Amino acid sequence: MPKKMSEEAKEKAKRNTIDEYYQAWIQSQEYTTASHTTCSFTDWKSGRLMHFLGLNQFYAYLILRYKDYVLDVYEQYPLNLDETNNIADSLGYKRFNHGTKRMLTHLLVKDKSGHYIAYFVTSSRKSLDPVKHRRVVEKCYIEYQYWKSHNIPWRIIFTDQFVNKREAINIKICSEFWNKDNVRTKEELLKHLIIHRAIIFPLSQVINFNEEASEIITDDLFEKYLENKKF
Repeated sequence: MPKKMSEEAKEKAKRNTIDEYYQAWIQSQEYTTASHTTCSFTDWKSGRLMHFLGLNQFYAYLILRYKDYVLDVYEQYPLNLDETNNIADSLGYKRFNHGTKRMLTHLLVKDKSGHYIAYFVTSSRKSLDPVKHRRVVEKCYIEYQYWKSHNIPWRIIFTDQFVNKREAINIKICSEFWNKDNVRTKEELLKHLIIHRAIIFPLSQVINFNEEASEIITDDLFEKYLENKKF
């Protein structure tokens, strides 16, 4: 007699598709640890609620999402159970997956040409010390082999080297004004233009948006925008 799927398994099965209804395999409210701060965030382009299992993942996502070539980002993407177990067996590693648990790719990025890049996000190279963190290194190698078999590049983002926290925070601030209907002031218009990449702005530094807007957004420009909600 076939085994009945648990409610958890049914729910997880719904999350295993890349489309406009994609849901992270593990969501922030399902993950608890004293060493990481989880968070959820509404993607400014898709409107999808996203789930991050640490601030490093969140900051890396913000930086990637702002790139002009990025079409979408899928977080906590589950890897196929049989494939990862077979890879682990071939390498002599302990299997990670069982039940509804899966190995996850932190960020799977789709570009505008339809190609994918998979990213593992970690704080620094120290977190991949093969002596202190052997199991993490093994999982990384399984993940690398998995994506290699699918002809998809796999990369590691060391946030201490490649993620500027200030830039990520500025992107988050500006993303609140992606929708033109939210624009009421010159400062908000500046943020709207930045998040739409209508102007190039140095986001890796502390920005006084109000002061910058008073210099960049003229009265005529602002009035024209309010009348037409476009340029």
